[in-house]
Amino acid sequence: MVVQLKLASLTAVVASLVLTGTHAVKGGDAVKAIDDHYQAVFHDFELTKPRKFRITDAKGKTRVVKEPGMLGIGRMDRFELLQGGHGIMGAELGHDKSREAAMKAIKGWRNWDYLFGNKTHRLTAETAQLSGHVGWDAPIPGVNPKTFPSGAQALKLAKEALDSKSGTADATHGKWLWAARPIKFTDKRCLSCHSESKLGDTAGVLVYVLHPITAR
Repeated sequence: MVVQLKLASLTAVVASLVLTGTHAVKGGDAVKAIDDHYQAVFHDFELTKPRKFRITDAKGKTRVVKEPGMLGIGRMDRFELLQGGHGIMGAELGHDKSREAAMKAIKGWRNWDYLFGNKTHRLTAETAQLSGHVGWDAPIPGVNPKTFPSGAQALKLAKEALDSKSGTADATHGKWLWAARPIKFTDKRCLSCHSESKLGDTAGVLVYVLHPITAR
């Protein structure tokens, strides 16, 4: 049974710490680091602009690559927290410090990161839909893969967050830690596309799911 905690009057950091024990405290630290990283990425308006950059292959040959602006789940794809340690794909675009901090915090954890939104339309609990997710479905010793998180489970927590006064929601299920955090509109330039919204509205909801890789 998933125990869901509505924490309207507490900050995201405190919310994560009320989960029981050292396990939850460390999980709360990981959630905060992951959220700090993705919040920085989603609040970087420059990433919406097309760009050109040079890459050099293994033979030393350089070429120019054109890339469209990154929107929605495209940002998470580019700045994904890959636990294998390979492919720091967003490093040349900045946010390498927040990514490094997040990678350090999630060491020893398996994480799945979901994004929910409503394209350019106003987001509510009724209109929320899965934009996509990033994560690694590699085996966890002693954990049945059938218990791995699903988009439907994450959507349920995202809706709870959208209905709450704090805009956040947290849940536990055994050693699974779940956390939903809002992305807010803070730059009026975003409203040129998201015309149904206003500053301060929720643009999207990030749902993070974590489980320790080894017994804790």
